[in-house]
Amino acid sequence: MKIKDIVRDYDLDKEAFEAFLQDQGIAVKFSLTGSYLEDDVDLNYLLDQFQNYLADQDEEFADQLAQQKEREQGIANIVVTTGQGFDGYTITHYGGPVASDLAHSIARGVDGGRGDNALGDPAQSLVDVMEEGRILTLAHLKEQAYNLGCNAIINLKFDYVTLEPETVNTQGGTTYLPYVFCVTALGTAVYADEI
Repeated sequence: MKIKDIVRDYDLDKEAFEAFLQDQGIAVKFSLTGSYLEDDVDLNYLLDQFQNYLADQDEEFADQLAQQKEREQGIANIVVTTGQGFDGYTITHYGGPVASDLAHSIARGVDGGRGDNALGDPAQSLVDVMEEGRILTLAHLKEQAYNLGCNAIINLKFDYVTLEPETVNTQGGTTYLPYVFCVTALGTAVYADEI
């Protein structure tokens, strides 16, 4: 029985059917005219098994989707403070320190990046990168806290470093390299219960 005929006659997804055959270890023969199954294969049983396989795949996908949604919701619900704790809550577990770093380079203007020019405003670029850096590093901290089984972060602190690298060019002049802006976020992951 040619696989392409089975797929056509029973309106099956060819890739899914071939994946099922491989997953189940069912022998598939190959010839110049295509792939086929041995004639002694019970096709009705095989098709029933394939339908069960598809149902299992759908259930597994739905479970993965639910777990992903639960994870995303758990991360989104993590509360953050710069203080030592939260009013109305008691810390029952310390997960440990969490940290995240982000480095970003920003092109300078033709005048060395001091003020407006055709390439934009470097000061605004720094502000934009600072905001993006806080958002991304905080998201990473929350993910780390969730992975530690925590629901909060205390003692949150952001640090910023701006580097203005420059070098001497071959003519003896100064070449201004892109700004390098770094954001570091630090905190302590904890589990807090309502009092």
